[in-house]
Amino acid sequence: MKQPNIVEIYGREQQAKVGSYVIPDGWNVGDVLLKGDEPVDASYQGSQFRVLTRQPVIPSLPVNVELTGRTLQRRGGLLMIRCQIEFVKDGEPSEFVSGWMQAA
Repeated sequence: MKQPNIVEIYGREQQAKVGSYVIPDGWNVGDVLLKGDEPVDASYQGSQFRVLTRQPVIPSLPVNVELTGRTLQRRGGLLMIRCQIEFVKDGEPSEFVSGWMQAA
């Protein structure tokens, strides 16, 4: 399982962690990161975090978050940093999207 990366911006370390708010590009709403999964077999590598889907059939999805931004940007009154969100699949290639994470 990947470890979250740490980025220093304006003297403060930024890191994705449980409780961080993320919003993928193209989504109307984001959500906070929940505790991830441990690997269970060779086909599933585990995940750093999970995000809620608000769907009854699949309530949450496993994700990894990597910070890619080097500056903070104000979006909707919040300080945000760019990130890449990996939707981890079980035995299939992961899907990657860009997004935003609220700065600490």
